[in-house]
Parts: sequence; structure tokens; C-alpha cells
Amino acid sequence: MADPKFNSRVEVLGGATNGVNRQFTTPTDFQTGRIRVIWNGQIYQPDDDKWGWSELTANSIELDLAPRTGDVIEAHYLEKDTAGQIGVEGVMGSPFAPGEC
Repeated sequence: MADPKFNSRVEVLGGATNGVNRQFTTPTDFQTGRIRVIWNGQIYQPDDDKWGWSELTANSIELDLAPRTGDVIEAHYLEKDTAGQIGVEGVMGSPFAPGEC
């Protein structure tokens, strides 16, 4: 179970969607391994053959493919937060543990 000091967020990622840029940032740091990329409304895993991505730093990722102009790149992630926020573990429909309730 995740540390309850993490808070779930869905954010549009910072970075140009111009067919060239592949690096994007979250507005706050995320917990390593606890981020899912949402590309035009579809959630993708890091190891996806075409739409994959990798974590670069605590607040940045690099996509395997550069999004085109007009694409919307978002992320659902667990934010590093020392304020004691409740995590999303055990919540029905969580992309981090979809089969657990």
C-alpha cells in the first residue's frame, strides 16, 4: 500500500505539442513509478510499443513519439506531498491498482 502522504492528481503536462518535442513536465513532483500518461484521453503504460514513455526526473517524462499539434497530453500521478494527503490505493478504478478494492 502506498504511503498516505501522496495525493492523486490529473494535470495537463507542460511542454509543446508540435510534432517534435517529446519531453513534458508535471507541475509538481510525482512518486517514482506512480504516473500514467493520458494521450488524447487514452491511458498508456510506459512499455507500450508505440505510445510508451519513460520517467526522466521527479517531475518530467519523455514520450517515445512526439505528439502532434492539437494533441492533449495529461498525466494521472501520485504527488509527493508532506501535508498527509490521502492516497488513491484501494479506490475502485485507480490506474495504479485497478484490481484491488
